[in-house]
Amino acid sequence: MTFTLTIVGGKPKRDIIQMAREFCSLAGYEFGDTPEEEASHLRELDAMMAEEPWDLLGYDPATYGSGRPEDPSGIPNWALSAVSKYLGLRIAPGLAKSVTPEAKAALAISYSKLVSRLSVIPSMPRRNTPRGSGNSYWSTWRPFINEYYETPDAIVIEP
Repeated sequence: MTFTLTIVGGKPKRDIIQMAREFCSLAGYEFGDTPEEEASHLRELDAMMAEEPWDLLGYDPATYGSGRPEDPSGIPNWALSAVSKYLGLRIAPGLAKSVTPEAKAALAISYSKLVSRLSVIPSMPRRNTPRGSGNSYWSTWRPFINEYYETPDAIVIEP
């Protein structure tokens, strides 16, 4: 009999929530969060990670209830910045905080890097792909481009 054991790694969910709170300008050493706030942030993190494109990161959701803050997240380290900043943007209104434009700019950069890393590069069409489906011509013969004729020089229009 074969058993499969999946080991989930990554930072604990508490660290992601602390990073999100720091994004909202709430330092953990200065403003302690209550267990109710932590449970609320865990639910928000679970809801966010079920959406697209976050669902592609391998997040380990809670199996029962909201889970524990000590549970590993399963998020790779290269995605932590974008995840925590976006979570901070989502929890900021509940904390009566507003996010500065500079922080939103950092979020936009992190999010674009995450999306570019998750994007799939399309494959090239095959040689027998019908015209109009991504293939530029039917065969090696190019009907409208003739390499033997010289192209005219560019026409310059002066005002």
